[in-house]
Amino acid sequence: KGKIHQGYRCKCCEIIVHKGCISSTGRCKQNQSPPPVCDRLLSEFNWFVGSMDRDAATHKLEKKKSGTYLLRVRPQGASNSYETIYALSLKTDSKVIKHMKI
Repeated sequence: KGKIHQGYRCKCCEIIVHKGCISSTGRCKQNQSPPPVCDRLLSEFNWFVGSMDRDAATHKLEKKKSGTYLLRVRPQGASNSYETIYALSLKTDSKVIKHMKI
C-alpha cells in the first residue's frame, strides 16, 4: 500500500495527493493567474504599526480581545536572506501574544 489511499497524480506538476487536495497544495501552476496588485500602502491599514519591537507589540495587544493582530516591521530586520523584515503579532484565545516572522 502507498502512503495515500486513493491518491491522484496531478497531470500538470506531478504531485501525488488526494484528489480534493490538488488545488489547495499551492504547488500546481495550472490555471494560476498572478496575484492581484494592491495599490495601497501598508501605512493606510490600521493593523500596520510600522517599526515596533515584540515587547511594545505585546503591551499594545495585552488589553485587546482575542484575535486582534498587528503587522509590524521588526527593528532588527531580517536575520536570514529568506526572511522578511515583517512580523505578525496576534492575541490568542489563551491570552498569549504570539509573534510570528513572516
